[in-house]
Amino acid sequence: MNKICIIVCYIGKFPDYFDYFISSCINNPTIDFLIFNDYIKNDYINKNITFKRLSLQEFNNLSSRNLNLSINLRDSWKINELKPAFGVIFKDYLKKYDFWAWADLDLIFGKIRHFLTDEILNSFDVISTKEHWTAGHFCLFKNNEKCNTMFTQSPNYQSIFTSDKYTAFEESCHRWDGDIFSIQYLTENNMLVSMFDLVKNLANLDYIKLLLKDNIREYPQAINYIYSNGKLFDKTNNQEFFYYHLHTIKKIWRFYIPKWKDIPNEYIITSMGIQKINEGSGVSLLFWKVNRLKNILPKIYKSIQNQTTMELIRKIFHFLSAFSKA
Repeated sequence: MNKICIIVCYIGKFPDYFDYFISSCINNPTIDFLIFNDYIKNDYINKNITFKRLSLQEFNNLSSRNLNLSINLRDSWKINELKPAFGVIFKDYLKKYDFWAWADLDLIFGKIRHFLTDEILNSFDVISTKEHWTAGHFCLFKNNEKCNTMFTQSPNYQSIFTSDKYTAFEESCHRWDGDIFSIQYLTENNMLVSMFDLVKNLANLDYIKLLLKDNIREYPQAINYIYSNGKLFDKTNNQEFFYYHLHTIKKIWRFYIPKWKDIPNEYIITSMGIQKINEGSGVSLLFWKVNRLKNILPKIYKSIQNQTTMELIRKIFHFLSAFSKA
């Protein structure tokens, strides 16, 4: 079985949905996870998850040394653009692995090995979960020199890595339509060469084998999912999927993410939020609604502070309607 390490580099306090991410990682025991963070006090291991303390300055120092560049990030968000270089930056942690991937924390993984089988892994060098760009929330690479240094084939990578501006290099440099241009065309027209441009051009040259497949769920797709014993299913068609991306839905006031002490092995995900299986009716449902109301009221207040009267009435009506249907 191919060995996989999934890397997360998150500077700051872990978000409220962090426990869901961790629970879904633990339910993938044949995958190793490596999480770098500056809020933890000491390095530690939780089953298949290794936590390493790393500050933004330490990330800068490590990146500068391994990339032979002067990296001086002032904003941790900028780390995203260096994700394609994680195979070089964190090379000392990856020696025993066949593949490595970058990932974000706002994911709830299903059964990863169902989508990254050895047959698939043996057939591809790069795997992304979006079809029109290399997904910033998850992208996997074969752990070899060719793939780990692929980012250096962009003529812009040095200026991007050493600037303060965020360009979405790890994805498509903000070109979301999936159009394919040659590296020569992009360069001649003063357009940035993104990671997506590189993998598409290099795949066309048979330099790498590339798989771009949208097998996840995220907003604005209809939300009717079940997480059951480490697997994620779309209840509308009973289709299993790779992971749920909370990126947009977590910001919407009506979506409630309970702060459970222990994440259960089964729960449902709807447009209203996350519920335990046994909270679908009766007193349990009432308690869930009350807790959801307590959670979302501050968000509603914040969102309507600067609204007009008509907008305020519309939001209140929408809230009452949504609450009654939950």
